[in-house]
Amino acid sequence: MVVSLGCPKNTVDSECLVAELLRHGCELTTRAKDADVIIVNTCGFIKAAVDESVDVLQRLARYKKVGKARLLIAAGCLCSRNLEVIKRSVPQVDACLPVDKLFEIPKLIRSLSEAPIVDAKLRSDAEAYSKPFRERLLSTPNWYAYLKLAEGCDRSCSFCVIPMIRGSQHSRPLEEVDAEARWLASIGVKELILVAQETTRYGFDLYGELMLPKLLRRLAAIDGIHWVRILYGFPTTVTDELIEAMATIENVVHYIDIPFQHVHPEILRAMRRMGDFESYLKLVERLRAAMPDIAIRSTFMVGFPGESEAHFEMLLEFLKEAKLDRVGAFIFSPEPETDAAKLDGQVPYEVKLERYERLMELQRQISLERNAQFIGGEIEVLIESRDKRKGMWVGRSYRDAPEIDGLVYVKGSGLNPGSFVRALVDGASEYDLFAKLP
Repeated sequence: MVVSLGCPKNTVDSECLVAELLRHGCELTTRAKDADVIIVNTCGFIKAAVDESVDVLQRLARYKKVGKARLLIAAGCLCSRNLEVIKRSVPQVDACLPVDKLFEIPKLIRSLSEAPIVDAKLRSDAEAYSKPFRERLLSTPNWYAYLKLAEGCDRSCSFCVIPMIRGSQHSRPLEEVDAEARWLASIGVKELILVAQETTRYGFDLYGELMLPKLLRRLAAIDGIHWVRILYGFPTTVTDELIEAMATIENVVHYIDIPFQHVHPEILRAMRRMGDFESYLKLVERLRAAMPDIAIRSTFMVGFPGESEAHFEMLLEFLKEAKLDRVGAFIFSPEPETDAAKLDGQVPYEVKLERYERLMELQRQISLERNAQFIGGEIEVLIESRDKRKGMWVGRSYRDAPEIDGLVYVKGSGLNPGSFVRALVDGASEYDLFAKLP
């Protein structure tokens, strides 16, 4: 049994791990009570993620007593960041493997097992690695998949532990990404969701230039790929060339996720990030000038050390002017290893919470206004499931990344999950749209 926590990049790693385990003769189960080996690919990004990883490990540890489990293995980001917290909190864990040792788990299982859990009948290395990428067993519905472009990050944001966990950016070669995308299309994937720590910086470390526009053109030529979506951009690497590519390549959806984090220059400098209110607003304007229908998503951090009421008010003013389609907010978490945790001016939690609530209340109004603009028009929807209670089909539009954004509820009959339909929008809420077949 493999449990994957955290971001889509972790999801990709877990999918590759499962395929590797199957190659080594393991059988996969989703029932903890039936598992001989339980593996948790942990997240360690912020305190909440650390707490979740520890909690999941503690809950699964009981199956070493009440189930068949002989081994409980922790892996991934938390193991890279803070091995001791796992040893201290979950002593039942038999082994911890950091991010760069994830694919040594099959060998580890064999070495730790008193009885052979893994069958020795392996496919040959030539057969297993004939492709220039690691095969995966998708955990997503078969019509969409995450495509990881790079590992690590070259930024040094004062609040972030990712470079400590995953190192500097290492992009995958263009040919390797292209080959994996073609393989995904061959097994029925229709939507590719591009991810990296900074997706818009893809290729710079390998080629000395930002390669995402060139990659988008290659992906657009793949038969069967209907949507290509970009997550995790950085304001300064969303270039005019990228905007032009997004605007002119038919199957690149008009959607982008750019975490701005803040807009006041004093807070951004303390975060060790570039930009400010004016430059970010101009970027939003450039995107909308090229693609008037683009859905722009961002995230912001409230309560960063030194954030005054005036700093926060500027952030609210930016939201009022930019009118972003999707916004997430996070309360600053002082991670002990980061420079931000040591800064003066730490904001009391109750102040951070109050600011978070004010920001999200404002954005709810903006999101409703943005959604309402679609009433009366048609929109393409990727159908994903049936809500029997509501008697409606559930899907996503180009404006919706899975498990992050809203949904589209469609009235109609005879639809199939994984299919694209045109629907007439006849209602809107803060996050979701309601539609019917025309």
